[in-house]
Amino acid sequence: MTLLPALAGRLGLPGLLLALAACAEPPPELPVNTRLGGDFTLTDHRGEPFQLADQRGRVVLMFFGYTHCPDICPATLARVSQVYRNLKEAGDAERVQPLFITFDPRRDTPEHLSEYVPWFKANVIGLTGDEEQIRAVAEQYGVVYLQSADDGSGYDFTHSDYVYLLDQQGRVRKLYPSDFDIDEVIHDVQSLL
Repeated sequence: MTLLPALAGRLGLPGLLLALAACAEPPPELPVNTRLGGDFTLTDHRGEPFQLADQRGRVVLMFFGYTHCPDICPATLARVSQVYRNLKEAGDAERVQPLFITFDPRRDTPEHLSEYVPWFKANVIGLTGDEEQIRAVAEQYGVVYLQSADDGSGYDFTHSDYVYLLDQQGRVRKLYPSDFDIDEVIHDVQSLL
């Protein structure tokens, strides 16, 4: 008697299909992006120094934006927050850290960020610094942003809007567009835990 008919006889067709699925190749690991990333030091929304290296052992979801953004930034942070809350329900949030890095340090002071990030109810750490520090971090991660002229009523930014997934060693593993699929991100985060 060959193996498959013998297993089918013992397990039935549904059992055989489950057994075969268990033998299938595991999904491929998320690749490490070696062109983007690196450690940095900025100031958090409490006014304390923040170093990415201090997050080792945690998976990081990182987004660059600004608090006066009328649409993309708050919507993207809301989606990141939903990922965090879903991970919290699954018991995985203690090893995940959402980060929001502003490229508008003039308005996004630690005091302002400390009022802004709690609205998302996801343990988001807001980060700022001087313009040179922020420009350097943006370059490390391939972030593009351009400030509009201040016409007296304020200014805006045109910017890239990717969310970065960093593994527990701080390496970039995946970039998501701002309208990412929440379930996909949850799955990817859990694959790195």
